[in-house]
Amino acid sequence: MKYNKLSLMKLENPNFPINESIIFDPNLIANTKGLNDLKDVKVIGEATYHSSNELLHFDLKIKGVMNVNCAYTLEPVDYPFETDLVLEFAFMDGEMLDEDIIVCKGNNIDITPYVYEEIVCSIPLKVVKKDATLPKKGKGWELKDDHEDVKEEQIDPRLAKLKELFK
Repeated sequence: MKYNKLSLMKLENPNFPINESIIFDPNLIANTKGLNDLKDVKVIGEATYHSSNELLHFDLKIKGVMNVNCAYTLEPVDYPFETDLVLEFAFMDGEMLDEDIIVCKGNNIDITPYVYEEIVCSIPLKVVKKDATLPKKGKGWELKDDHEDVKEEQIDPRLAKLKELFK
């Protein structure tokens, strides 16, 4: 998703729609912790080029399906996501006072890395497959319910008198 300053200056209407599908490099996805794959990534929105101050503003919605591991079974799970992204670029040589504006030194802007960064930030901390259940036993351990094998508590004889105070 690249944009060139010269082609933006030739636009009759400063507002233009964005409706693109993106396929990310599998090596990039493989190096991202917690992410197995990305499918059907679609970027929809609108961009506006302000020729007076050479600002390019994007208002985007990113949708797709990410493949992550189930927190219980570690099996791959398809997880649909949707996130919003607002970007603003300035074609200029000097420094910008606004920290939200990305200064572009050349004549080309590629928003693909920013889209990918937004997707990575929306990876959930924990996804559980619908039919996933916690195992009851494992190698060297066993899951016990709070109410299983509960023995009557033994009261310390030194504290037995305190129990009488609450009656």
